[in-house]
Order: sequence, then C-alpha cells, then structure tokens
Amino acid sequence: EQVGLACGSRMGTKPHNEPGVETIDPADFVEAAYKRSSLYNGNHQMSRAAESSNTQAAKPEKVGRSSGGCGVSKSSLGLTAIVLLQVFSLVNFESSASYLQTDLEASQMHVHQLQAKLAAVEHAAMSCYKQLNTTEMQVAQESEIINDETRFLRNLTAREQEEQMELKALRTAVEDLNATVAKGKIALRYEMEERRAAERAAQASQNGVQVIKDQLLASQDELKTYKERCNKEAAKAHRKLGKAEKKAKDEERARAKYMEGMLALQSKLGQTKSLLDASALSASGASARHATSDPDQAAAGLDEDGGGGAGAMPLGSVLQADY
Repeated sequence: EQVGLACGSRMGTKPHNEPGVETIDPADFVEAAYKRSSLYNGNHQMSRAAESSNTQAAKPEKVGRSSGGCGVSKSSLGLTAIVLLQVFSLVNFESSASYLQTDLEASQMHVHQLQAKLAAVEHAAMSCYKQLNTTEMQVAQESEIINDETRFLRNLTAREQEEQMELKALRTAVEDLNATVAKGKIALRYEMEERRAAERAAQASQNGVQVIKDQLLASQDELKTYKERCNKEAAKAHRKLGKAEKKAKDEERARAKYMEGMLALQSKLGQTKSLLDASALSASGASARHATSDPDQAAAGLDEDGGGGAGAMPLGSVLQADY
C-alpha cells in the first residue's frame, strides 16, 4: 500500500472531485509494473509448473498403491514450488518497490533542481529590478540637469531680448535650441511612460526583462548623445554672446572717445568765445572813444558786437544739443 501511494503521488494523482483529471489506482499501477518486470515471466512459468504438479498429485486413482511414496514426494515438490513462487513474487515486488522508490527520489531531486533554478531566476529578476531603479534615478538626475540648462537658456534669451538688432540671429538660434530642448523633454516623458509600462509588463512576466534592459541602455546612449549635443550648442551660444559683448564694449569705447573729443572741442570753442568776447569789449571801448568823431562807425561797432554775441550762442547750443 505504501508503494502504491508513492506511485500514485509520483504519477500526479489528484482528488476525484476535480473535473478533467484522470486518477490512477495504486494497485493497478503496481500490478502493471509487476507484469512489465523481467521476473514476471519466470514466476509465471514456475506457477504453471506448480499447477501441473498439483493436477498430477490430485489424480491418485491412475497411480497404484505401490507408488504412494512418489505421490507424497510430488505433493511436497508442488508445495515447495508454490513457496518458491511466493518468495520470488515477494522478491520481485520488493525490487519493483525499490525501483519505484529510486524513481521517486530521482523525481524529488529533479523537483529540487527546478526549485533551485526558479530561485536563481527570481534572484536575477530582483537584480534586474535594482538596475531598473538605478537607471530611473540616473534619468531623473539627467532630467534635472536638463531642466537647469533650460532655465539658464531662457534667462539668456531674456537678456538677449534687450540687445540691439544685430543680435537677432543669435536669439533665433537660442529659440531653436529651446525648441529642441522642449522636444527632448517631451521625448523623455514618452520614454518614462514607456519604461513604466515596461516595468508593469516585467512584473507580470519575467521573460521581457532582457528586452527592457536593452531599451534602457539604448535610451541612455541617446540621452548621452543628446546631452553632448546640447552642451555643444550651449558652448556655441556662449561664444557668440561673448563676441557680441566684446563688440558692444568696443562700440562703447569708441563712443566714449567720440564724446571726449566733442568735449575737448567744446572747451576749445568756449576759449574761442571768450577771446571773441574780449576782442568785442576792446572794440566797443575803442568805438566809445571815437563816438564823437564818427557816430556811424560807433553804431556799426555796436551792431558787430551784438551780432558776434548772437552768433556765438547758437554754436554752443548746437554743441550742447549734439552732446
């Protein structure tokens, strides 16, 4: 019965109340295994010989009274054959039971090996999940870096809007760069959503872990290349901005030199005006002295003095307006 139960557990028997499952009787299985064994044929032949001896012992009428000892010896031989048959059947049963026990142990060892493989697969899946988490953290850090760069570029664009008309080409380039950064952010969001969906699929089925890992590696490479491209474009923008600032400083220096020259010219004109005023005063004094002799010349001298003063003032006002 123990061997039959073991064979039933090995063959995967289930309760009778489960639909669609065929159950196996342990006794039928043991009998079938015994009939398939190599000792069954020999025992069957010995049992046939014992039956023939029993039939011969059961017919004493055909044998004379003088052969009584031979009949006893034949009956004892028949009993001995029956005992030997039972012993052989018991040995055969024990050998078949030992075979079944070894087969059961082998199946248990196979089950243990499968459990070990399953544990290894689960460990590999956990390591893949850890790698996914680290990759997500790296992507978050890179997205923060990209956001910082985007803010910096926006501030740079706001400062460039206050520049002159010569910086319009640079501003358009920076706006294009901002547009590419926005597209990159949208692409990153889509990639994040795809990764989350891939994570859920990986939790449902462990067969797609390697595919998700390859996709993550490819996205990391794309992020690296995109970051390098953004850095190159930002460096170009910085160089162009430095050139523009240098040009503006040169223009400011030239304007300062021009203003210094204008101030020097204005000071020279002031000195000239003072000299003209002094000469006009001296001329007016001379005309006052000769007023009695030539009043027309005195009037002409006064007109010339007034005209000189009026002509000097607009020149200063023009210089001040130009300044």
